[in-house]
Amino acid sequence: MYFLYLIFDAETCVYVGETSNIFWRIIKHKDKCSSESVIYLQEYQDKEEVLRLEKHYIRMLKPKFNSRYCQAGQLELFRF
Repeated sequence: MYFLYLIFDAETCVYVGETSNIFWRIIKHKDKCSSESVIYLQEYQDKEEVLRLEKHYIRMLKPKFNSRYCQAGQLELFRF
């Protein structure tokens, strides 16, 4: 199982990530969360699908704590 998760703070996405261990990742990201934060997650069977979705949401939402996939000319890992 793989998870795609989005962390929102004050209705703004601050981080998009993927993991196979959601509990450990959320603990690792507690510095990105406040008491008002909301975390949305979805479970997937296919890691490649999760990676494509992660890339898509990072590019679309431009979260302040993500740098991966946000810069022009960055090496592409997958075609989307």
